[in-house]
Amino acid sequence: LRDKSFGKGSLDDFKLVLDVHLMGSVNCTKAVWEIMRAQNYGRIVVTTSSSGLYGNFGQSNYGAAKMGVIGMMNTLAQEGAKNDVKINALAPTAGTRMTEGLIPEKAFDLMTPETVTPAVLYLVSKDAPTRTRLLRLTAFTSMMRIKRQRRLQQIGMPLPTVSLSNCRLASSKRSSFLARPLRRRESHSNNRNTAL
Repeated sequence: LRDKSFGKGSLDDFKLVLDVHLMGSVNCTKAVWEIMRAQNYGRIVVTTSSSGLYGNFGQSNYGAAKMGVIGMMNTLAQEGAKNDVKINALAPTAGTRMTEGLIPEKAFDLMTPETVTPAVLYLVSKDAPTRTRLLRLTAFTSMMRIKRQRRLQQIGMPLPTVSLSNCRLASSKRSSFLARPLRRRESHSNNRNTAL
């Protein structure tokens, strides 16, 4: 990420981060865009970040790139609508090499690809929404789910599973432990422990 405050970072570093995190999404999307339009069907999921949505000290380059991805998503949702090409963005909080050491180990261990995969599968399904869903899956939601599962086990109830159908249901109800639409004007401080 080349984290540095804006004043200390170089323009070359800024451009490198934009090339990876914005232009990487642009290049991949451009490679499939005309194919999807020609076949009158397509689903695209791009990855954004809370650094772009809310800001993060020392990450002006990364935040700018990830908000650029949101701008592209909003525009392409309009351009692809008549050809049933839908685009969504996912802002996962995950246990990766980038976040290792930044997140408590217990929470890090809960932040697995399995908690994000069902949401991605829904966003590329035939019934996918477009543009209006920004999802953020966090360790907090994983911990809450585990606590709930332990309570269910104690009383002999079957455990719920994180699945594509659960994500579809969550979207239709517009709220769940897994997915909730991002509301305008929500502040970062109010959302530290909430699934967006």
